[in-house]
Amino acid sequence: MKCSICENQEFKTYNGRINAQCTSCKSLERGRYLWLVLHKMNILQPGIRILHIAPENCLLKPFIKLSGDYYHPCDINPERYTNKIVKIYQLDLCHDLEKLPSNCFDLIIHNHVLEHIPCSIETTLKSMMKIMKNGGYQFFTVPFRGNFTTEDLSEDLSDEERIKRFSQADHLRIFGQKDFPNMLENIFQTNNFIINPNEVAKKKEIAEAGIPTNIFDNINGNTIFYFQKPHKV
Repeated sequence: MKCSICENQEFKTYNGRINAQCTSCKSLERGRYLWLVLHKMNILQPGIRILHIAPENCLLKPFIKLSGDYYHPCDINPERYTNKIVKIYQLDLCHDLEKLPSNCFDLIIHNHVLEHIPCSIETTLKSMMKIMKNGGYQFFTVPFRGNFTTEDLSEDLSDEERIKRFSQADHLRIFGQKDFPNMLENIFQTNNFIINPNEVAKKKEIAEAGIPTNIFDNINGNTIFYFQKPHKV
C-alpha cells in the first residue's frame, strides 16, 4: 500500500475502517481519492486560486506549496484547527458566499460539508458557482443512505435523534443516492458530474492507496462529484 498524497506505506484502522488512515499525513480515504483525481485531471497547476472548505490537514502543505497566498482554507469555526502551517479563515456558507467576488476561484473543494449547513443546498451550490472562475472546478463529497434525502433543520432535535436519522450528531441531513444526482442535474444543467473511478486509476491502484473499491460499484460517501464552470464564450 502507498498513500497517494505523501507516499507513506503504513496505514491504520480509523473508526473501525481497516487501513483507512495514513500513519504519516493522517489522510483518510476520500482525501487520497481526491488527490488522485486532481492529478489525473491535471488541475493542480502552480498559482491556482483555491477555496478549500473544512480543509483536511493532510492537504494543507501540498496546497500551500502549490498556490501559496492564493490558497484559502476556511471553516465556520477556524478555532478548531491547531495547525501552524497556514491561517484558516472564517467562512459561513449560509451567509458569506454572496459577499465574495464573482469569478474568483479556480478550484473549490468541500468534502462532507453540505450535510452540516443549516440552509438550502441548492442556494449554496449556486453561490459557489458564482464565485468560480470561468473554466474553474468544484469537487465535493457527501454522505449517503438510501434513495432519498432526509433533513431536519430544527434546533430542537436531540443529538440522539440526529445520530439515528442522519448518522452523526452534527448532521442536519443525509443524502439519497437517487434524488441527490437529480438535484445536481437541475443545478448544474448537465448530467456529467460524477467522477468515474475507471478513468482515474485501476481498481488495484485504488485499493493500494487505501481507498474502498466500492466506488466502482455505487454512489457512496467517497464518490466525488464535480462541476466545471463553462468558459465564457
